[in-house]
Amino acid sequence: MSEATIEVPELALELRHISKSFGANLALDDVSLAVRRGEVTALLGQNGCGKSTLVKVLAGFHAPEPGGEMLVGGQVVDLPVPPERSRELGLSFVFQDLGLAPGLSVVENLTIGMRTAASLKGRRVINWKQERRRARETFASYHVAIDPDAEVQELAPVDQALLAIIRAAEEQRLFRGRTASRRSSILVLDEPTVFLPASECELLFSLIRRVASTSASVILISHDLEAVREVADRVVVLRDGRVSAETDVASVTHEELIEMIVGRRTEKLATAVGGDVPRAELDRPRPATAVADPLRVSHLSGGRVVDVSFTLRAGEVLGLAGLLGSGVEEFPYQLFGSRPASGGTIDLAGLSVPAKRMTPQLAMKSRTALVPADRARDGGVGTLPVEENLLLLVEDRYFIRGIRRRRAIRRTATERCAEFGIRPPSPEALLSSLSGGNAQKVILAKWLEIDPRIIILHEPTQGVDVGARSDFYELVKAAAAKGAGVLWITTDFDELATMCDRVLIVGNGMIFGELRRPDISKNAISELVFRASASLSVRPGGELVRGFQAGEQRGEGA
Repeated sequence: MSEATIEVPELALELRHISKSFGANLALDDVSLAVRRGEVTALLGQNGCGKSTLVKVLAGFHAPEPGGEMLVGGQVVDLPVPPERSRELGLSFVFQDLGLAPGLSVVENLTIGMRTAASLKGRRVINWKQERRRARETFASYHVAIDPDAEVQELAPVDQALLAIIRAAEEQRLFRGRTASRRSSILVLDEPTVFLPASECELLFSLIRRVASTSASVILISHDLEAVREVADRVVVLRDGRVSAETDVASVTHEELIEMIVGRRTEKLATAVGGDVPRAELDRPRPATAVADPLRVSHLSGGRVVDVSFTLRAGEVLGLAGLLGSGVEEFPYQLFGSRPASGGTIDLAGLSVPAKRMTPQLAMKSRTALVPADRARDGGVGTLPVEENLLLLVEDRYFIRGIRRRRAIRRTATERCAEFGIRPPSPEALLSSLSGGNAQKVILAKWLEIDPRIIILHEPTQGVDVGARSDFYELVKAAAAKGAGVLWITTDFDELATMCDRVLIVGNGMIFGELRRPDISKNAISELVFRASASLSVRPGGELVRGFQAGEQRGEGA
C-alpha cells in the first residue's frame, strides 16, 4: 500500500493545553496529547509527575485551568465532565480498588451499572436466569471463564481485575448500542497489574488486546514497563507536569524507556545486593548508648515477599523503595506481626522470633512502633479525643490504685500538643476533627511515648501539607538522634532522598540493591526501582532467576 493511501487512525481523544494548579503547585503544565482509535496508549512517569491529576481531569474529578480543551471523537466537551456525561461519551475508568462490591455475586457486579441506568427508565423485574446466561456469553466473548454465581470476594485477584475491566468495556458497548454512536469508547486502566502475580498478567494482557481490537481505545497507567512493552502500542511520558516524550513502543528499548521517565541518560549504577555499608560511611553519628542493630531481618518471605535480609542500625534512617505491587508495601506489617509471614527470622533489639510467629504484642514488647499508611483506619481512633490517642499505649502510667489521673493526662497531653506543634492545641478535640498532618503528628507522638528502639513508617506523609510534612521530618530526625532506628517505606522517592542514610531497592519481593550517600537522589532511586521491576523472571518450574546481570550494571549489556 502506498504512503498516500494509508489511512490515519481516527483520534478517539484529544487533550489540548490542559493545566491544573493546587495553590502554588502546578501539577499539570500545558499538557496536550492524543489517543488513537483501537490503540493502547501507556501513560508513564515517576511518582508526582501528574499522571493521577490528568486521570482525575479526564474523570471530571478536577476542573482544569481556563484555556484547556478536551475533544472526544472530534467533539469538544465541556470541562469538568459529569459522571453521567462520561458514560455518554464512552469514557470508562478502572482504578486500583476496582470498584467491585465484594459481598455481591459476579453477575450482580457485572450488571449493576446497566441496571442502575435502566431502572431510571422503569425497567421490569430482573430475570436472573437470563442475566446469568448473558454473563456467561459475555465472558465467553472475551475468552474468560468466571462463574456468574460466585461471590466477588471469593475470586482470585486476577479474576476480580478481569471482571472490572469486562464490566467497564460492556457498559460502554451497551451505551454505544443504545445511542447508535459510532464513537470509539475509551477505557482508562490505572495500574491493573499492580497486585497480580507475573504468571496471571498474560490473562489481563489478552483481555486488553481484545478490548482494543473492537476499535475501543485503552489508556494504561502503569509503572510496570514489562507490561507496557507487552501490551501497549504507544507511550506518553509525563515529567514535572508536562509531556516530555511520546513514541511508539516498538521503536524504543527498555533502557530508553527508563531514560525517558527519569529524564536523563541513565548511569549504570553499581549495586551491592545484600551488602552492608560500613558504619563510618553513614553521615549521622550513632548514639553510644543505643542498641547497635535494633532490627535484623533474615530471609523474610510471605505474600509477595520472596527472600529479604537487611539490618537497621541505631540512629539510622533506612529507606525501602519499590513500586506498588513489588512487595515493599507488605514489609512494615510483616515486621510488626500484623500480616502473616511464611518464613525467615526477625530480630527486634535482641529478641529473635521466627517471622511467622511475630505478633504486634511481641513487636511492642520490643519497643517497635508502626505508623501505618491508612492512619484513619489503623493509626488512631478518630472518635476519641487527642489526649486519649496520645497516651493510649501508656495508659497504665496514669492509674493509682485503680483511679484514673485525669488531670495528669490532660497536663501531659497539653505538653505534647505544644511540643509536637499539634493544631489546634486542644487535647479534648476529637482526632477525626484534625487535619491529616496534625493527625499524623498525634500518631507519631503516641508511639514516641514508649521510647521506641525501632520506628517503622509506611507512607507517613501521604496527604500531609508541606508545613506539617516539614514538622514531621524534624520529629523523626530528633527520634533518630536519640538512638531509634527508623525504617521509612514510601513511593515518594524525593522524600527518601531527603531523609535517608541508605535506601534499599525492592523489586519482585526481593532486595535488588542499595544506595548510599552521597549517591542517593530521586533520579537514582527511580532508575534502580524501574530496573528492579524487570530484574527477575520466573522459569516454568517456578524458580526465580535474576534477569539484570552484573554486565548490564556496568553497561556491558545495554
